[in-house]
Amino acid sequence: MGIRPNSCCEDYDPCQPEIVIYARDLDRAEAALGLFINSLEVLSGPWGVKTRLVPIDEGERRILRQSFEDRGLGFSTSNFDLAALMAAKASRNRRFAYSLALYAVSSHNHVNDPMLFDPAGDKYQARSKSHKDQVRFAYAIIAAFAVIEQLKLTPEKKSFHNGEWIPEKRQALESKLKNAGIDLTELVVWHIRGGKTRLELDRPPKIVKMCPWSSHQIRDCEIEMADAIADLRALRSQVAAHDLKHQAKNLSVHDVANAQLVARRLILESMGFSDKYIDQVIAARRLPKMQRQRWPDRAEVFRSLRKKRSVIQL
Repeated sequence: MGIRPNSCCEDYDPCQPEIVIYARDLDRAEAALGLFINSLEVLSGPWGVKTRLVPIDEGERRILRQSFEDRGLGFSTSNFDLAALMAAKASRNRRFAYSLALYAVSSHNHVNDPMLFDPAGDKYQARSKSHKDQVRFAYAIIAAFAVIEQLKLTPEKKSFHNGEWIPEKRQALESKLKNAGIDLTELVVWHIRGGKTRLELDRPPKIVKMCPWSSHQIRDCEIEMADAIADLRALRSQVAAHDLKHQAKNLSVHDVANAQLVARRLILESMGFSDKYIDQVIAARRLPKMQRQRWPDRAEVFRSLRKKRSVIQL
């Protein structure tokens, strides 16, 4: 998978680069397209556009393009290059490929609008009385933690004694994280809002510092990555993956967001897509030169209006 070269087809437009999938058959091409969409969802959030492979045959290409134009289809392509790079890397590593797929499953079960978590935004319902919603929250968390398991970044067995880390086990996890390329100096934002539930009382987060916007019912904080993984492991094992009737009602959109944010960061950094690398890719983009449009100044506008008014008066 890569950016399409100029000699690929006659209708290539350098101002509108395309992504080409090289595959031996249609099934493999569809799988590669799925990797690309899964990568794009990690980078940009859920992808709600039905995507189809574009055939090489010029007649079929025109028909397909016309069908898209008739529907007025529009979407952002801002992270297509990064998604192609991620998909190409995942195509050579099954662990990464399944991690991307698991993250997609988690986000398809439930995903939060980032604007929803704006502290200055409107109030929203964090928990649901619907049993279906509670199950969606639970399985979104299970799939998100499965990402961590797939990356082999989970604590070893019997890592805790009376709810506290055994120091040697914590060091072993942190060593695995460092070897995977995870920056442990960067803390994890942990969303905690509303009144305390039984889940929080049973296992309060190990807060390093409070977020600047924390106030009253908004108790967002920052914790270390090892503690975040441990809290998600407990949430998955004690609530989501077993008998739901006791604690599922306490699951909230914040629990889902915390699980997905940790899974997303571990995917990106373990695949080498750190913030620094992403910034380098963005800085190296060669965007097409836009034609500058000269806008008339205010004097020209008044002159044109005066002419129109004089014609009307005549």
